[in-house]
Amino acid sequence: KHPCFAMDSLRDFKTRLFVIRSKGACPHDSVDTIRVLDKIAAEDVTAQLLRKSGIGKELTHRYFRQHACKDVCSRVSNLISSWKKLPGISRSSEIGKHISQKKAAVQAIATTDSEHLRKVKDAIRVFSVASTPERRPTNANASATPMESALKRPFLERRDRAERAAKLLRTSAPTKVSITIVPRDVTDRKGTPLPEVTRCVEKSMCLWQLVRSWATAVLKLPTRSLPGGSNGGAADLTEAGVEVSGKDRALPFALELSDVMSLLSLRSGHPQIFVTWPVRSLPARWGQPEPPKERRSHCKTCGEKLVFRRRQDREKAMVFCGSCSNHK
Repeated sequence: KHPCFAMDSLRDFKTRLFVIRSKGACPHDSVDTIRVLDKIAAEDVTAQLLRKSGIGKELTHRYFRQHACKDVCSRVSNLISSWKKLPGISRSSEIGKHISQKKAAVQAIATTDSEHLRKVKDAIRVFSVASTPERRPTNANASATPMESALKRPFLERRDRAERAAKLLRTSAPTKVSITIVPRDVTDRKGTPLPEVTRCVEKSMCLWQLVRSWATAVLKLPTRSLPGGSNGGAADLTEAGVEVSGKDRALPFALELSDVMSLLSLRSGHPQIFVTWPVRSLPARWGQPEPPKERRSHCKTCGEKLVFRRRQDREKAMVFCGSCSNHK
């Protein structure tokens, strides 16, 4: 067969193998693959055709080498073994040359690193000797040599830069975070659902501290009514059934906010936590609206209409009954 036709055939086989691999495992995968491999084995292949067609790279893919069908694996292995024996395929000499070049480069880098390390050690030794109080020169004539000063100067500059960077990092690192607290099925004293609130708190605050402060400020729960009273903590909240959760799990109350930031979901750029507070841990009649106050417009005694009058010396209005002449 002419090389041009052989090249077209190999490229066609490569395309068919790529399509099979792209589709993944299917019932007719093994049959189609074996049919293509048998046709490839019947071709008269040379090293030049293999390089130009690129079919070798396709066959050495893990999909074919680790195929579930043993017949496909054996055919691929036989093809690759036969191609390795073709003239012009062996690269043992090139590989050996490449390995020797890499070894030489590694050895040169190691030599350079060892020389640099020796210079650094010498400079550190000179710097430590020169900075020791009992070994400092006592007169001006015994000052450090220019060589020692030149070696110390880079280390002093690096130390100053590191100290300035550490100081800047300590002063610029944010210690507070804005967090959104979302109540789940929690209402206020009158039965109105609680809103979501965003609070700016310290990252070092524990979750039980955050929940207690939220309960006092948003839930309007007196401190004495909190689990454990004024001295309550994480264990009291857990015993009362209060739960705080993140993205997909409940969070321990003893953890700090900085420890659970990765477990929280984001909403409008703020991390949010969900608080569940059972009704049994709230005061009696919590969440029940107060009954409306009775407004009487008629006298209970005689049934006549009441009259409202306001005196100048009093702020509140007075209620009178015109029939009984009684003050109500």
